[in-house]
Amino acid sequence: MATQSSQAYDLSLFEKQPAKVIPLKTDPGQAKRSRMRRRIQTLIDVVVTAAAALGVAAIVAMIIVSKIELTEMNNEITQRQNQIVALQAETERLKGKLAAQTSAQSIEEYAQQHGLQKVDAGQKLYLSVDTEDHIEAAETGEDNILKQIFMKITTLFG
Repeated sequence: MATQSSQAYDLSLFEKQPAKVIPLKTDPGQAKRSRMRRRIQTLIDVVVTAAAALGVAAIVAMIIVSKIELTEMNNEITQRQNQIVALQAETERLKGKLAAQTSAQSIEEYAQQHGLQKVDAGQKLYLSVDTEDHIEAAETGEDNILKQIFMKITTLFG
């Protein structure tokens, strides 16, 4: 059987209640350690930040130096190309001058100025060559050393 009770529900149990603050037991040495940890962490953060900043600065400096070197090399290349063009023009000029000096007409004029003349038919000398192969030994007039010694000995005793 169901009996009805006159008890009311306690709804206050379902309401939000403020949290209870329980004071922690603090160790004086622990607070000091905590402050030291914070200082060390701050120091580490500063060192890491400074190292990163130095790394970035070094990279930027290397980029600037490489750009400067690249610009200097490009300027040197441009100068060398200008020298090549000038030397090629000088080469062409000298080739033209050499061609003018070594032309048949120039050589003929030079020869006439120095008293030279063309070869006449009477100045030509023709040589005939035997078609057979043969060897001629030249006489040196010197005898073999042994023969000379033998001749000296025979003249002394003979």
